[in-house]
Amino acid sequence: MNPPPLSPPLSLGLCSWSTRQIEEPALRAAFQPLGINILHLALSPLAELDPSEQTHALAQFRASPLQISAGMISFPGEDYRTLATIRATGGLVPDDLFPQRHALLTACAHLAHQLNLRLVSTHVGFIPAQSDRPNFDRLRDRLASIADQFAALNLTLLFETGQETADTLADFLTVLNRPNVGVNFDPANMILYGKGDPVAAIRTLAPWIQHVHAKDARLVSPPPNDPTAWRAHEAPLGQGDAHLPQVLTALKQIHYPGPLIIEREATSSRTQEILADLTYLRSLIPKNEN
Repeated sequence: MNPPPLSPPLSLGLCSWSTRQIEEPALRAAFQPLGINILHLALSPLAELDPSEQTHALAQFRASPLQISAGMISFPGEDYRTLATIRATGGLVPDDLFPQRHALLTACAHLAHQLNLRLVSTHVGFIPAQSDRPNFDRLRDRLASIADQFAALNLTLLFETGQETADTLADFLTVLNRPNVGVNFDPANMILYGKGDPVAAIRTLAPWIQHVHAKDARLVSPPPNDPTAWRAHEAPLGQGDAHLPQVLTALKQIHYPGPLIIEREATSSRTQEILADLTYLRSLIPKNEN
């Protein structure tokens, strides 16, 4: 499978984990009523298959009409109950969890390579500010090595936004200085983690944005006093505080070519809500661009 053309501009897709399906036939069936075929594919479940099952699964994806815009890696043991628990357990930051997570990341990178993917995203964890030495240096060195590992497989590693401010992420990426590292921009995560205005973040992160999630979040009102509490909750597109019309305008201003990948997690009736999200996005995009 070749990497999908990211045109026409702002074409629409969906995260595989939003369907709760893993295998290609089930994903294809879930996508059929949606009228889209661009997929952000979770790689971690594929890495857990035994070798024969994995070979079969990869063959199915290579033959699939679904176009994979990027792979995604998540890590067992990440605890999203509060901001404090995900800070302690998230991504590639925890030293005690790094060896096993690096092994999973390596396995997923090889799967992405076998699928001829170009982009792979993950939450790397809460990135410290440059003033937080030696933590900043340790994570920089760790991710520089991983970026070089990805480069050997012709892969670009995308950091998903939200767990730090856009300025902190931009500073880290500048110091990291790897051409095959970019950003998977998620406007709702900026709201959920309380890390700033998504529209302003696009301008800050413009040089690195290579993939975008379409997700919305509604701020908790009044703001919680508990600093470890989530600052918002996921909402249907257009019903939250991520300012999605302005987000799309900002993406066009930086000439982002697409796609927009819907991510839905906190919902029970996913097909109907995803259809509503697609209708909303299509209302924002000129007919010659979707």
